[in-house]
Amino acid sequence: MAKVKLLEKKMTEKDVLEYGSSLRLFDGSTHVLIGKDCLHTHTKNKRPISQCYSDIRNVKNVEGVIVGKRVSPHSSLLFTTEAFQPARKVTQVYKAPKMPRRSTQVRPRNTSGRAKKVSVLLSETGYANVHQLKQVLLDAGAKKVPNI
Repeated sequence: MAKVKLLEKKMTEKDVLEYGSSLRLFDGSTHVLIGKDCLHTHTKNKRPISQCYSDIRNVKNVEGVIVGKRVSPHSSLLFTTEAFQPARKVTQVYKAPKMPRRSTQVRPRNTSGRAKKVSVLLSETGYANVHQLKQVLLDAGAKKVPNI
């Protein structure tokens, strides 16, 4: 859990009543807030918040999170970062559809019409004779097969 940080905003008696549900005093005792009074948890003594205010060390909310803190008995009671809930992030309801992939290829094709020189080993073609391969290529529609 992250360390609680103090804000520069002072916590008044009214804020203690609004945000707090239990108090811890500098003498180590705990009190529960009931209306405008603080009730000691063990002795059940009831005192007004104005009498307890100067001795308050921590103020906890209903969930038990410290919302107010005093560092020393002579310093002021300050709000903590946990007192104010961060604003809810607004979730985006509408999402734009993804762009379709481009129909053009990433690498451009050779459309110049010129024949490219290709080297293939004779053993990869399956023919034992160069003249036999040349005849097959001419029969298949090749316009010109250079002499090797």
